Amino acid sequence: MSADCLFCKISAKKIPSKIVYEDPDVFAFDDISPQAPTHILICPRKHFESLREPGHPWQTATGRRAVGPRAQSSCRLPHGLK
Repeated sequence: MSADCLFCKISAKKIPSKIVYEDPDVFAFDDISPQAPTHILICPRKHFESLREPGHPWQTATGRRAVGPRAQSSCRLPHGLK
């Protein structure tokens, strides 16, 4: 966890948010400024300085595909994730 990271603070529940999905690896929450009727952010629990950081699990399509269906099912999104 990074002391300055907004997402780490949301994950630790130090900042209020509407968590719609969580597991040991990721959490998803409603965006406070939605750009669509359903706008959910999915974040890893482990802090990364950048998505370009070597070994980042979301660099691969496999990493993104593993999280999407679980969050979609939990959030009851009829049209999937974008």
